[in-house]
Amino acid sequence: MALLLRTLDSLMIYTEAFAINAGGPNDATSFLSLELGEEIAAFNYGPAAARSVVYFLFVLSVAWVFRIQMQRGQPEGAS
Repeated sequence: MALLLRTLDSLMIYTEAFAINAGGPNDATSFLSLELGEEIAAFNYGPAAARSVVYFLFVLSVAWVFRIQMQRGQPEGAS
C-alpha cells in the first residue's frame, strides 16, 4: 500500500523541478498538470477534458496494476 501511494504521489512531483528551472528554455520542462491548467485558463475545454481523461486513465491503470500485484501475494482465502 505504501508503494502504491508513493508511486501515485510521485506523479504529482512537479514543484521541485519547476522551482529549479522554471520550465527551462523554450518550456523544455513541461508537466501535464500545468499544461492542463493553461488550457483551461485559455478556455480550450475540449482538449483539456480529453487530456484530463487520459491522465485519469493512466493513474487508474497504474493503481490497477498495483492492486493486481498486491492480490498475488495474498493467500487464497483473503480478500
